[in-house]
Amino acid sequence: RDVNGTRGHEVSPDMLYSASLYWAITTITSVGYGDITPQNADEMRFCTFFLLIGSILWAYIIGNACGIASSLDVDNIRHHQTMDALNYFMHDQLVPHDE
Repeated sequence: RDVNGTRGHEVSPDMLYSASLYWAITTITSVGYGDITPQNADEMRFCTFFLLIGSILWAYIIGNACGIASSLDVDNIRHHQTMDALNYFMHDQLVPHDE
C-alpha cells in the first residue's frame, strides 16, 4: 500500500473528501492524530462524527462552567440588577439621555 492506502490506484473522491474532512476536524479541534489512525473512508467519517460530538459536548461543558463561575460574584450581580432597574426607571420617566 502507498501512503494513500490505495495500492497504487487512484484515490476516489469519497476517500479524498473523507480524508480532507477528517484532517480539518482533527486539526481544528487540536485532538491530534495519535498512533492509531483511520484507514478508510468509513473509519474517517466515523472518527470525524465523534470528534464533532466531543467538541460540541466540550464547548457545552466549558460554557456552563463559565456561566456558573460568572454567577458566583453576588455583589456584582446585585450591582448589575440595580443598574438595570435604574435604567428602566429612567427610561420609564423619560429622563433625557446625555451622549
